[in-house]
Amino acid sequence: MYIGYCQGFTEVPPYIVAEATEIWIVGNQIQTLKANSFNHSSCLKLALSWNEVETIEIGAFNNLDSLQVLNIYNNKLSSLTPGIFQGLFSLTELLVYNNVIENIQVGSFNNLDKLQVLSLGGNKLTSLTPRVFDGLSSLIKLELQFNNIKSISTGVFRDLQSLKELAVHANEITDLSAGMFEGLDSLDILYISSNKIKSLSNGVFRNAPSLTGIWLEENEIVSLEAGAFQGLENLIKLCIYNNQVQHLPSGIFSNLPALTHLNIGQNHLSTLAENVFSAEKPSRFNLAISGNALDCNSSLCWLYSSGGWLWWWEDSRWGDGWPECSGNFNWSQLDPICGKKGWYSK
Repeated sequence: MYIGYCQGFTEVPPYIVAEATEIWIVGNQIQTLKANSFNHSSCLKLALSWNEVETIEIGAFNNLDSLQVLNIYNNKLSSLTPGIFQGLFSLTELLVYNNVIENIQVGSFNNLDKLQVLSLGGNKLTSLTPRVFDGLSSLIKLELQFNNIKSISTGVFRDLQSLKELAVHANEITDLSAGMFEGLDSLDILYISSNKIKSLSNGVFRNAPSLTGIWLEENEIVSLEAGAFQGLENLIKLCIYNNQVQHLPSGIFSNLPALTHLNIGQNHLSTLAENVFSAEKPSRFNLAISGNALDCNSSLCWLYSSGGWLWWWEDSRWGDGWPECSGNFNWSQLDPICGKKGWYSK
Protein backbone atom coordinates (compact mmCIF):
# COMPACT_ATOMS: atom_id res chain seq x y z
CA MET A 1 0.00 0.00 0.00
CA TYR A 2 1.12 3.55 -0.74
CA ILE A 3 -0.24 6.48 1.29
CA GLY A 4 0.40 10.10 0.35
CA TYR A 5 -1.73 12.31 2.60
CA CYS A 6 -1.40 16.11 2.38
CA GLN A 7 2.12 16.06 0.95
CA GLY A 8 1.64 18.96 -1.43
CA PHE A 9 1.83 16.82 -4.57
CA THR A 10 0.86 18.61 -7.79
CA GLU A 11 1.05 15.41 -9.84
CA VAL A 12 1.02 11.69 -9.20
CA PRO A 13 4.41 10.84 -7.67
CA PRO A 14 6.48 8.60 -9.99
CA TYR A 15 8.08 6.49 -7.29
CA ILE A 16 5.07 4.44 -6.12
CA VAL A 17 6.09 0.78 -6.07
CA ALA A 18 4.65 -1.14 -9.02
CA GLU A 19 3.34 -3.95 -6.77
CA ALA A 20 1.10 -1.69 -4.62
CA THR A 21 -2.43 -3.10 -4.26
CA GLU A 22 -3.84 0.10 -2.72
CA ILE A 23 -2.79 3.66 -3.53
CA TRP A 24 -4.03 6.64 -1.49
CA ILE A 25 -3.05 10.09 -2.76
CA VAL A 26 -5.39 12.28 -0.73
CA GLY A 27 -5.48 15.95 0.25
CA ASN A 28 -2.94 17.25 -2.23
CA GLN A 29 -2.99 19.91 -4.98
CA ILE A 30 -3.20 17.75 -8.10
CA GLN A 31 -5.19 19.60 -10.78
CA THR A 32 -4.61 17.34 -13.76
CA LEU A 33 -4.36 13.56 -13.94
CA LYS A 34 -2.05 13.11 -16.91
CA ALA A 35 -2.06 10.20 -19.35
CA ASN A 36 -0.14 7.16 -18.13
CA SER A 37 0.11 8.49 -14.57
CA PHE A 38 0.05 4.95 -13.22
CA ASN A 39 1.85 1.69 -13.99
CA HIS A 40 0.33 -0.53 -11.32
CA SER A 41 -1.38 -3.55 -12.81
CA SER A 42 -1.82 -5.13 -9.33
CA CYS A 43 -3.60 -2.15 -7.77
CA LEU A 44 -7.14 -2.94 -6.57
CA LYS A 45 -8.08 0.39 -4.95
CA LEU A 46 -7.08 3.93 -5.91
CA ALA A 47 -8.10 6.90 -3.77
CA LEU A 48 -7.61 10.40 -5.17
CA SER A 49 -10.11 12.32 -3.03
CA TRP A 50 -9.67 15.80 -1.56
CA ASN A 51 -7.33 16.94 -4.27
CA GLU A 52 -8.08 19.73 -6.76
CA VAL A 53 -8.53 17.57 -9.84
CA GLU A 54 -10.19 19.53 -12.67
CA THR A 55 -9.03 17.50 -15.66
CA ILE A 56 -8.54 13.81 -16.37
CA GLU A 57 -6.63 13.17 -19.58
CA ILE A 58 -7.58 10.23 -21.76
CA GLY A 59 -5.32 7.36 -20.73
CA ALA A 60 -4.80 8.63 -17.17
CA PHE A 61 -5.84 5.23 -15.81
CA ASN A 62 -3.96 3.07 -18.32
CA ASN A 63 -2.08 0.16 -16.76
CA LEU A 64 -4.61 -0.27 -13.94
CA ASP A 65 -6.03 -3.48 -15.35
CA SER A 66 -6.99 -4.96 -11.96
CA LEU A 67 -8.46 -1.81 -10.37
CA GLN A 68 -11.80 -2.47 -8.67
CA VAL A 69 -12.44 0.74 -6.69
CA LEU A 70 -11.73 4.30 -7.89
CA ASN A 71 -12.38 7.12 -5.44
CA ILE A 72 -12.17 10.65 -6.85
CA TYR A 73 -14.76 12.41 -4.69
CA ASN A 74 -14.29 15.94 -3.32
CA ASN A 75 -12.44 17.31 -6.33
CA LYS A 76 -13.26 19.96 -8.95
CA LEU A 77 -14.37 17.93 -11.96
CA SER A 78 -17.00 19.85 -13.95
CA SER A 79 -17.74 17.30 -16.66
CA LEU A 80 -17.32 13.65 -17.56
CA THR A 81 -16.33 12.88 -21.14
CA PRO A 82 -15.72 9.73 -23.22
CA GLY A 83 -12.33 8.14 -22.64
CA ILE A 84 -11.54 9.45 -19.16
CA PHE A 85 -12.13 6.02 -17.60
CA GLN A 86 -10.41 4.18 -20.43
CA GLY A 87 -8.70 0.92 -19.45
CA LEU A 88 -10.65 0.29 -16.23
CA PHE A 89 -12.05 -3.05 -17.36
CA SER A 90 -12.21 -4.53 -13.84
CA LEU A 91 -13.77 -1.53 -12.07
CA THR A 92 -16.75 -2.36 -9.81
CA GLU A 93 -17.07 0.87 -7.77
CA LEU A 94 -16.70 4.47 -8.98
CA LEU A 95 -17.12 7.31 -6.48
CA VAL A 96 -17.29 10.77 -8.08
CA TYR A 97 -19.53 12.53 -5.57
CA ASN A 98 -18.99 16.08 -4.27
CA ASN A 99 -17.39 17.47 -7.38
CA VAL A 100 -18.94 20.26 -9.50
CA ILE A 101 -20.10 18.12 -12.42
CA GLU A 102 -22.66 19.87 -14.62
CA ASN A 103 -22.48 17.65 -17.68
CA ILE A 104 -22.05 13.94 -18.40
CA GLN A 105 -21.50 13.16 -22.06
CA VAL A 106 -22.85 10.00 -23.66
CA GLY A 107 -20.07 7.41 -23.76
CA SER A 108 -18.38 8.54 -20.54
CA PHE A 109 -18.92 5.09 -19.00
CA ASN A 110 -18.05 2.99 -22.04
CA ASN A 111 -16.28 -0.30 -21.27
CA LEU A 112 -17.26 -0.20 -17.59
CA ASP A 113 -19.43 -3.27 -17.97
CA LYS A 114 -18.41 -4.67 -14.55
CA LEU A 115 -19.29 -1.51 -12.63
CA GLN A 116 -21.76 -2.19 -9.79
CA VAL A 117 -21.75 1.07 -7.79
CA LEU A 118 -21.72 4.57 -9.27
CA SER A 119 -21.91 7.56 -6.92
CA LEU A 120 -22.54 10.96 -8.52
CA GLY A 121 -24.23 12.69 -5.58
CA GLY A 122 -23.45 16.22 -4.51
CA ASN A 123 -22.69 17.60 -7.96
CA LYS A 124 -24.41 20.25 -10.12
CA LEU A 125 -26.32 18.14 -12.61
CA THR A 126 -29.58 19.74 -13.78
CA SER A 127 -30.80 17.08 -16.20
CA LEU A 128 -30.15 13.54 -17.40
CA THR A 129 -30.27 12.85 -21.12
CA PRO A 130 -30.94 9.54 -22.91
CA ARG A 131 -28.12 7.00 -23.21
CA VAL A 132 -25.91 8.72 -20.64
CA PHE A 133 -25.66 5.44 -18.69
CA ASP A 134 -25.24 3.18 -21.72
CA GLY A 135 -22.95 0.22 -21.14
CA LEU A 136 -23.52 -0.11 -17.40
CA SER A 137 -25.29 -3.44 -17.65
CA SER A 138 -23.96 -4.70 -14.28
CA LEU A 139 -24.78 -1.57 -12.26
CA ILE A 140 -26.61 -2.35 -9.00
CA LYS A 141 -26.54 1.00 -7.17
CA LEU A 142 -26.77 4.50 -8.67
CA GLU A 143 -26.55 7.61 -6.47
CA LEU A 144 -27.65 10.97 -7.90
CA GLN A 145 -28.84 12.69 -4.73
CA PHE A 146 -28.06 16.31 -3.83
CA ASN A 147 -27.79 17.60 -7.38
CA ASN A 148 -30.03 20.17 -9.10
CA ILE A 149 -31.82 17.71 -11.37
CA LYS A 150 -35.10 19.11 -12.65
CA SER A 151 -35.90 16.59 -15.36
CA ILE A 152 -35.07 13.02 -16.32
CA SER A 153 -35.69 12.09 -19.94
CA THR A 154 -37.61 8.99 -20.96
CA GLY A 155 -35.32 5.99 -21.26
CA VAL A 156 -32.37 7.43 -19.34
CA PHE A 157 -32.09 4.26 -17.24
CA ARG A 158 -33.09 1.86 -20.04
CA ASP A 159 -29.72 0.08 -20.11
CA LEU A 160 -29.61 -0.50 -16.34
CA GLN A 161 -31.35 -3.86 -16.25
CA SER A 162 -29.47 -4.99 -13.12
CA LEU A 163 -30.10 -1.82 -11.07
CA LYS A 164 -31.42 -2.53 -7.56
CA GLU A 165 -31.13 0.85 -5.82
CA LEU A 166 -31.71 4.33 -7.27
CA ALA A 167 -31.19 7.48 -5.19
CA VAL A 168 -32.45 10.73 -6.70
CA HIS A 169 -33.53 12.44 -3.49
CA ALA A 170 -32.74 16.08 -2.69
CA ASN A 171 -33.06 17.35 -6.26
CA GLU A 172 -35.61 19.62 -7.97
CA ILE A 173 -37.69 17.06 -9.85
CA THR A 174 -41.23 18.33 -10.41
CA ASP A 175 -42.84 15.60 -12.52
CA LEU A 176 -42.66 11.82 -12.70
CA SER A 177 -43.55 9.82 -15.79
CA ALA A 178 -43.62 6.09 -16.37
CA GLY A 179 -41.00 6.56 -19.06
CA MET A 180 -38.51 7.73 -16.47
CA PHE A 181 -38.38 4.18 -15.05
CA GLU A 182 -38.28 2.38 -18.38
CA GLY A 183 -35.98 -0.66 -18.25
CA LEU A 184 -35.78 -0.81 -14.46
CA ASP A 185 -37.32 -4.26 -14.16
CA SER A 186 -34.99 -5.23 -11.29
CA LEU A 187 -35.23 -2.00 -9.26
CA ASP A 188 -35.77 -2.77 -5.58
CA ILE A 189 -35.43 0.56 -3.71
CA LEU A 190 -36.27 4.06 -4.93
CA TYR A 191 -35.29 7.15 -2.94
CA ILE A 192 -37.01 10.17 -4.49
CA SER A 193 -37.74 12.26 -1.39
CA SER A 194 -37.06 16.00 -0.98
CA ASN A 195 -37.94 17.00 -4.53
CA LYS A 196 -40.80 19.17 -5.83
CA ILE A 197 -43.16 16.48 -7.07
CA LYS A 198 -46.77 17.64 -6.94
CA SER A 199 -48.75 14.62 -8.15
CA LEU A 200 -48.56 10.92 -8.96
CA SER A 201 -50.47 9.72 -12.03
CA ASN A 202 -51.88 6.28 -12.77
CA GLY A 203 -49.22 3.66 -13.49
CA VAL A 204 -46.27 5.97 -12.94
CA PHE A 205 -44.18 3.11 -11.45
CA ARG A 206 -45.39 0.36 -13.80
CA ASN A 207 -41.96 -0.04 -15.42
CA ALA A 208 -40.40 -0.91 -12.06
CA PRO A 209 -42.52 -3.90 -10.95
CA SER A 210 -39.90 -5.30 -8.55
CA LEU A 211 -39.92 -2.30 -6.20
CA THR A 212 -40.10 -3.21 -2.50
CA GLY A 213 -39.57 0.30 -1.12
CA ILE A 214 -40.49 3.81 -2.33
CA TRP A 215 -39.49 6.89 -0.31
CA LEU A 216 -41.44 9.99 -1.39
CA GLU A 217 -41.32 12.02 1.80
CA GLU A 218 -40.86 15.80 1.82
CA ASN A 219 -42.12 16.53 -1.67
CA GLU A 220 -45.07 18.81 -2.54
CA ILE A 221 -47.53 16.04 -3.41
CA VAL A 222 -51.13 17.24 -3.35
CA SER A 223 -52.89 14.60 -5.42
CA LEU A 224 -52.57 10.86 -5.95
CA GLU A 225 -54.52 9.09 -8.67
CA ALA A 226 -56.17 5.81 -7.70
CA GLY A 227 -53.79 3.77 -9.87
CA ALA A 228 -50.58 5.53 -8.88
CA PHE A 229 -49.12 2.34 -7.38
CA GLN A 230 -50.64 -0.03 -9.88
CA GLY A 231 -48.59 -3.15 -10.65
CA LEU A 232 -46.38 -2.99 -7.54
CA GLU A 233 -47.19 -6.42 -6.16
CA ASN A 234 -43.83 -6.64 -4.35
CA LEU A 235 -44.01 -3.28 -2.59
CA ILE A 236 -43.40 -3.62 1.18
CA LYS A 237 -42.62 -0.07 2.36
CA LEU A 238 -44.17 3.16 1.11
CA CYS A 239 -43.38 6.54 2.67
CA ILE A 240 -45.36 9.65 1.66
CA TYR A 241 -44.54 11.52 4.88
CA ASN A 242 -44.62 15.35 4.98
CA ASN A 243 -46.42 16.18 1.77
CA GLN A 244 -49.69 18.05 1.12
CA VAL A 245 -52.03 15.15 0.39
CA GLN A 246 -55.64 16.02 1.25
CA HIS A 247 -57.46 12.95 -0.08
CA LEU A 248 -56.70 9.29 -0.72
CA PRO A 249 -58.75 7.77 -3.57
CA SER A 250 -60.71 4.61 -2.93
CA GLY A 251 -58.58 1.50 -3.49
CA ILE A 252 -55.27 3.31 -3.84
CA PHE A 253 -53.47 0.73 -1.66
CA SER A 254 -55.78 -2.21 -2.38
CA ASN A 255 -53.60 -3.84 -5.05
CA LEU A 256 -50.44 -3.92 -2.94
CA PRO A 257 -50.56 -7.43 -1.43
CA ALA A 258 -47.04 -7.26 0.06
CA LEU A 259 -47.43 -3.81 1.67
CA THR A 260 -46.74 -3.93 5.43
CA HIS A 261 -45.38 -0.43 6.15
CA LEU A 262 -47.16 2.79 5.14
CA ASN A 263 -46.30 6.30 6.29
CA ILE A 264 -48.85 9.01 5.40
CA GLY A 265 -48.01 11.24 8.37
CA GLN A 266 -47.64 15.04 8.21
CA ASN A 267 -50.08 15.55 5.36
CA HIS A 268 -53.42 17.40 5.17
CA LEU A 269 -55.71 14.40 5.61
CA SER A 270 -58.90 14.91 7.58
CA THR A 271 -60.06 11.29 7.39
CA LEU A 272 -58.90 7.83 6.35
CA ALA A 273 -61.44 5.57 4.68
CA GLU A 274 -61.21 1.81 5.05
CA ASN A 275 -61.73 1.36 1.32
CA VAL A 276 -58.26 2.72 0.50
CA PHE A 277 -56.96 -0.68 1.65
CA SER A 278 -57.68 -4.18 0.46
CA ALA A 279 -60.64 -5.95 2.04
CA GLU A 280 -58.25 -8.79 2.88
CA LYS A 281 -56.16 -7.54 5.78
CA PRO A 282 -52.58 -8.72 6.42
CA SER A 283 -51.64 -10.40 9.68
CA ARG A 284 -49.73 -7.26 10.66
CA PHE A 285 -49.70 -3.81 9.08
CA ASN A 286 -47.56 -0.87 10.24
CA LEU A 287 -49.16 2.54 9.73
CA ALA A 288 -47.83 6.03 10.53
CA ILE A 289 -50.50 8.74 10.34
CA SER A 290 -49.45 11.28 12.98
CA GLY A 291 -49.32 14.93 11.98
CA ASN A 292 -52.70 14.92 10.21
CA ALA A 293 -55.59 16.78 11.86
CA LEU A 294 -58.21 14.04 11.60
CA ASP A 295 -61.91 14.61 12.09
CA CYS A 296 -62.31 11.99 14.82
CA ASN A 297 -65.89 10.84 14.31
CA SER A 298 -67.73 7.61 13.53
CA SER A 299 -66.11 7.37 10.09
CA LEU A 300 -62.88 6.35 11.83
CA CYS A 301 -64.37 3.59 14.00
CA TRP A 302 -62.98 0.97 11.62
CA LEU A 303 -59.49 2.30 12.35
CA TYR A 304 -60.08 2.79 16.05
CA SER A 305 -61.15 -0.80 16.61
CA SER A 306 -58.92 -2.36 13.97
CA GLY A 307 -57.87 -5.32 16.10
CA GLY A 308 -54.51 -7.04 16.05
CA TRP A 309 -53.63 -6.50 12.38
CA LEU A 310 -52.82 -2.78 12.68
CA TRP A 311 -49.79 -1.37 14.48
CA TRP A 312 -48.43 2.17 14.59
CA TRP A 313 -45.17 2.50 12.67
CA GLU A 314 -42.81 4.25 15.06
CA ASP A 315 -39.55 5.83 13.97
CA SER A 316 -37.27 8.51 15.43
CA ARG A 317 -37.69 10.55 12.23
CA TRP A 318 -41.46 10.96 12.53
CA GLY A 319 -42.44 9.96 16.06
CA ASP A 320 -44.85 7.30 17.23
CA GLY A 321 -47.14 7.28 14.18
CA TRP A 322 -50.32 7.61 16.29
CA PRO A 323 -53.45 9.32 14.92
CA GLU A 324 -54.07 12.90 15.99
CA CYS A 325 -57.48 14.57 16.09
CA SER A 326 -58.35 18.12 15.06
CA GLY A 327 -59.38 20.65 17.67
CA ASN A 328 -59.19 19.54 21.29
CA PHE A 329 -60.51 16.06 20.60
CA ASN A 330 -58.47 13.11 21.84
CA TRP A 331 -58.16 9.81 20.00
CA SER A 332 -59.31 7.84 23.07
CA GLN A 333 -62.54 9.88 23.16
CA LEU A 334 -63.78 7.71 20.31
CA ASP A 335 -64.67 5.03 22.91
CA PRO A 336 -68.34 6.06 23.30
CA ILE A 337 -68.72 6.96 19.62
CA CYS A 338 -67.42 3.63 18.37
CA GLY A 339 -69.13 1.59 21.09
CA LYS A 340 -66.02 -0.15 22.39
CA LYS A 341 -62.51 0.60 23.57
CA GLY A 342 -60.09 0.93 20.71
CA TRP A 343 -57.27 -1.58 20.38
CA TYR A 344 -54.77 1.24 20.27
CA SER A 345 -56.30 3.92 22.46
CA LYS A 346 -53.70 5.62 24.62
